Amino acid sequence: MERTRFIPLHFRFILTTSLMLIILLGTLAVVIGFLQSRTIRRQVEARGLSIARSLAATSMENLLTYNYIALERFANQAALDPAIISVIFHDKEGRVAGYSGRPELQNLFLQDEVSRRAVRAQAVLIQPISLEADGKRGLEIAV
Repeated sequence: MERTRFIPLHFRFILTTSLMLIILLGTLAVVIGFLQSRTIRRQVEARGLSIARSLAATSMENLLTYNYIALERFANQAALDPAIISVIFHDKEGRVAGYSGRPELQNLFLQDEVSRRAVRAQAVLIQPISLEADGKRGLEIAV
């Protein structure tokens, strides 16, 4: 003969309340995490875009006169910021006019997909990138 166990009401109430709190707090943590990551991404994009526009404005004359040495200097100075992985200037033909820390790539065409999309862009382009060698992830902003 098997007896059913009776769970007192106050234990059922504690269990139900605890379960609801766990579900509610878990959902709240997921939503807040999503909103914070979205906000941080927007702030990083806005900062990167302002840096890219500033670089574009200060280097416009050098791009028009094909002054690749000055563009290389601008790229190296901008890349000193710890938030910036690298800076690449492309001329109107798609050649590298300046690449921070990589002077050997100057006047060459970059064949990776990210660079091809940046050269083809007619408007501001923001695309995520990942550098496997360094393990760094970031955004590429083409202006």
